[in-house]
Amino acid sequence: MIDQILINNRVCPKPMIWNELYKLMCKDLTEKNISKPLILAGWNFSSDIEKRNRFIEHLRLVDFNSENKIKTFVLNIREEDWYKG
Repeated sequence: MIDQILINNRVCPKPMIWNELYKLMCKDLTEKNISKPLILAGWNFSSDIEKRNRFIEHLRLVDFNSENKIKTFVLNIREEDWYKG
């Protein structure tokens, strides 16, 4: 599923969208330790590879085998809301 999400040179969602996703994950996945997205100061001081790796780390926490808010959010990110490398 991750390969299907990261098509068209997608690296991660743009900062505002990624932050929305992060907040949703923190709310719904309270038992998980979720690393902060590389936004704000982290955005300017991280490479595309670091951003992509952090986003993949987030995607690995999502249950794509069942219907849930996080899966729905990720699969409905508009193309223009992706940061691309």
